Amino acid sequence: TQSALLALTACRRVGIDTPKQGWKGVLYHFLRLQEQDGPAVKRVGIDDSGKTTDVDTDDKCRGFPYRGASDFTPHEFGWTRATPNMVCAGIGSLLICRSELLSDSEYKNRLGPVVDTAVRDSLAWLGVMFPQFVGKPAAMDLIKKDPNPPPAAPSPEPPRRAGNKKANDDAPAGGLNYYGLYSVERVATLAKTKNIGHSLWYAEGANKLIEVQLADGSWGNHVSTCFALLFLKKATFIVTGESYQERAKKKE
Repeated sequence: TQSALLALTACRRVGIDTPKQGWKGVLYHFLRLQEQDGPAVKRVGIDDSGKTTDVDTDDKCRGFPYRGASDFTPHEFGWTRATPNMVCAGIGSLLICRSELLSDSEYKNRLGPVVDTAVRDSLAWLGVMFPQFVGKPAAMDLIKKDPNPPPAAPSPEPPRRAGNKKANDDAPAGGLNYYGLYSVERVATLAKTKNIGHSLWYAEGANKLIEVQLADGSWGNHVSTCFALLFLKKATFIVTGESYQERAKKKE
């Protein structure tokens, strides 16, 4: 869905419009798909010194699964669990639809506040999980545990810079979620925010990519290398809409 939305925004930039009702339909889909509740966490902003700090506002960690429980037998394929990649897709889709509906009266009068809350809550979910994208532990106890989790994934390979792998080998360098990192770039660019939770997403992501890059310049295979470059380039096209960047007061 998100890839289709990106394509539709590209069409609009060259004069091919999509009816407003189509954007609203996608918007309603993702609003229904989002988890209905979640644990409260403090919203995080950036102070005048450039550091992240909590503000006096709570958001709820509410993510997006691939499908709702009504679409499949619960937990079939693990698709009713919120996952980092799908949360990024959900946030990105909401922000793209928002950008296309800002002039719509129904959006301004009724849908806008609902979408803003949905985006804030899903950014809170992503803020908790972001450390996993750069190989660090996340505060998993804040995210609702799935009662029927999938089997644990095998441990990733340790980072390598020895150059003993070629770009067409199948192991991503450092075992990172490269599509996930590119997804974070897309979300942060669309939301116009420098931080995801307490993480300065670009600096942390870029530093990790430099750390695990192989001696031949790749990140283990062609796909991982493409996603790494998209992240580093900040390749996502900026859309219309106010920033979700939160400003915070510097702690004394």
